[in-house]
Parts: sequence; C-alpha cells; structure tokens
Amino acid sequence: MDLPLDELFKRVQNSIQQNNNKTTDVDLISKETGLPKQFVNYVIESVILHYNDIELLKHMVIFVAEKCKKEGIDINSTITATFLKKIEPICRTLKEDSAFFPDYKDDNRDTSLDFPLLTRFAIVATYCASYNPAVTDQRFFFKADISSKRRKGSGKNSKEKFHEKGPRAFEHQRALFIFLFFCKNFDEAFEDFGADFQIDFTSQITHLVDVGLLRIVSAAENLDLPQYLSLCGLDFAKRIARSISEEFKLENYLWDYTYNYENSKQWLMDYENTYTEIGELQKDPIAGYWAFAWCVSKIPELIDTLFVVLRKRPLMYHHALTGYFAFVTFYEENAYMVWVVWLNYFIHSFMYSYYCARAIRIRVPPQLAQLLTFAQICQFMITHAVMGHLLWLCYSNTNKVYAVTKRGFSIGAFMEVTYILLWFRFYYISYIANGGKKYTQHRIATQNGKIQQKIE
Repeated sequence: MDLPLDELFKRVQNSIQQNNNKTTDVDLISKETGLPKQFVNYVIESVILHYNDIELLKHMVIFVAEKCKKEGIDINSTITATFLKKIEPICRTLKEDSAFFPDYKDDNRDTSLDFPLLTRFAIVATYCASYNPAVTDQRFFFKADISSKRRKGSGKNSKEKFHEKGPRAFEHQRALFIFLFFCKNFDEAFEDFGADFQIDFTSQITHLVDVGLLRIVSAAENLDLPQYLSLCGLDFAKRIARSISEEFKLENYLWDYTYNYENSKQWLMDYENTYTEIGELQKDPIAGYWAFAWCVSKIPELIDTLFVVLRKRPLMYHHALTGYFAFVTFYEENAYMVWVVWLNYFIHSFMYSYYCARAIRIRVPPQLAQLLTFAQICQFMITHAVMGHLLWLCYSNTNKVYAVTKRGFSIGAFMEVTYILLWFRFYYISYIANGGKKYTQHRIATQNGKIQQKIE
C-alpha cells in the first residue's frame, strides 16, 4: 500500500545510506540502466513490499522512467515533495493495472516470482478457499498460534476427497480472511501497510480473473457477494507458497493433506486447547457468564453448608475450599478451571434434584444415591487426568506459555486430591462396608414403613 509522501521522502533520503541488499540492488540497477540513483531508489522503495526480484525491479524502473519522459517529468531533478507528488501516480500503476508486465519474460527463471507479493498471497488464499471445506477455516486460519495447525499431514494415506472432486466456489469475504491470515503470518512488513486491505485484495482478485487463475461463477448482477473458483493447480500453488517463504508449506493448510478422514486426531488438539488456552469457553459472553455465575454460586453454598453442619454433616471444608478455588482460578485466568466448572454443573444438576426429592420426603432408592456418588468420583478422576496432562505439558514444553498459574494449579491439585480421598471414603462407608450404611438405612426405613402400614 502507498505510504504518505512525508514518510516516503524520509525513507528515500535515509535508505541510500543503508548497507543492505536493497542498496546493492539500487547501485546495480542504476549502473545498468544509467538512471539516477535517487530515482531508482524511490521506485524500489515504492514497490519493495510487493516485488523482490532484481530483474523485475529493473524492468519497473525503466517502465517508470519511460512514463516520466512521456509526461515531461525530469528524473534527474532533486527529489523533493513536489517531485514525489508527480511521480507517485506512475509508481502506483506498478501495483495496479501494469502489475504483471506481460512484456517481461525470462524462460530461465521461476515465473511465480513475477507476481507481486500480495498477488501471491491472494493466489494461495483463493486456492485454499476453493479446496478446503468452509467449516475448516476456524481451525486453519482463525487462531493466533499457527504452530498448532502445522501438523504432519496424512499425505498418501489421505483420500484427498476435495481435490478429487475439483474446486468449489467461495465467497470474496472468505478468501479475504484467509488472505489476511497469510499476510500476517508470512510477511514481516504486514504491519507497515496499515491501510484498507479489502480494497487492495479486490484489485488482486481482479488481476487473477484477468490472467485466468480465477473464474467468476456468480451471476453478473450479484455484486455484493461474488463467488469465484480457483483454476490453478496444486503444484503451481505450492510453488507460489514457497516463493513467499521457505517455511510456507501449503499442505499444512489443506484439509486433504493435513487430516486422515478415517482417523483424524485433531479433536485431541481441540480438547487440549480447552485447558491450556483462554478461548471461547472463557471469552464467549454466554459461557463466560455461566463460569462467573458458578464462582458466585459458591457464596450461597456456604450458607447452605450451615444447615448441613447443623444436621451433623461436616462439609464446611468442601464448600469453603471450592469457593476459594473458584475465585482464585477465575481471577488468575487458569484455563483448566472450565473443566471443573462444567463437570460440577453437570453433576450438581442431578445431585440437587436428588436433594430436592429427599427434602419433600420422596423415598429415593439407595442405588440412585450410589450412582450420584460414583459420578462425583468420576468427575474428580477426569479433572485429575486434565490437570496431570497440563502439568506434563508445562514441564515438557518449557518454551510455550500455558494459561495456568502456580497458585491456581496448586490449589486445584490440593483440592482435587483431598476431595477424591474423601469421596472414596464416603463411598466405602455408605455403600460397601457392612452392607453399606445407605442400604441399611433404606432397609430399616422400608421395614418401618411396612410396620406402620399394618398398624394403620
């Protein structure tokens, strides 16, 4: 994108003093073309974000010089703001109508390098949009950490269903999002553009249609939501990606080459992210609200505990520690907390229904109470597994930062270990030892009920 004139003028004045590869290009092109060094430097400064091949840069410098000559602009004059204002529209054409330079040919070089950098990004973005199902965009392109998406592909073992069926139509906006993702992750100068990328991307799409790499498949009157098909082949798209960066492996962003349809393991990564990263389960307004509501619910639970204690059932430790855990982990943004929250919600929905039935004197069979206690133990075991894996990840991947704090993890670990010991003890006493306390009480209550009926 075009920089402000003042910024361009400053860059032109300073860049000649820099001892880097671009300065070498300026000297070489100036020597071969016989054009002033400052003029050559300005042209390269205008397009260096879009082009990187020295032969093509030389072709552009000559192109601009000829345009200036036709319009009566003296390229030998000192570069001033007035000069920049005259030459700027000509340089802009290098990124617009004349971007592909059909007269420039060299059979001994990779023609993919002739495309502007942003056009190459547009080529791979439209290819991915055409050969990936739309539902996979969230996994590939809309997460901050791209390393989580670079998995070893299934390669030859993949059925390659989408490539066998050919390209699919995609909407302009979808390709734009993919385009921005690639620019952000593979172009160091992305932050310097700072302009409306949608306008520039639209011009890139127009170019690709003109040169036959895209085809418009939507109706002519459908200007708001145009749809396209990518017409380039896989090998060409891969070569374009490699010309952007050696680390840019297009296969890592194609569904057919990243996932095995018979035995996909991506779901493991999705589950892992729920307790290692602050994601939708915390940031979503609805999910976040209920997580906060769970924390607040621990306050009235302490009041409920008072009645439990008065009935000689000392569970003050359980409710007090859970409340402390809730507020600490929520405040310190420990991602694994959501597992405790939603498992607890699920179990308590049944448990308090059981308490409600008992409160209104509905006789509940002890088997149901035993099942609820067993479910609570399973809840603790699942949380132990989650926290154990999180601990292993923290010690095995020391270079990666996970959403967990030492205090939050320590409180959670202490809480879960003590809880599972207490519940195992409760389960043994209530349902196993001496026939089970709960079963004995139920048997006595049943017998007393029968005796009472006979008396009546």
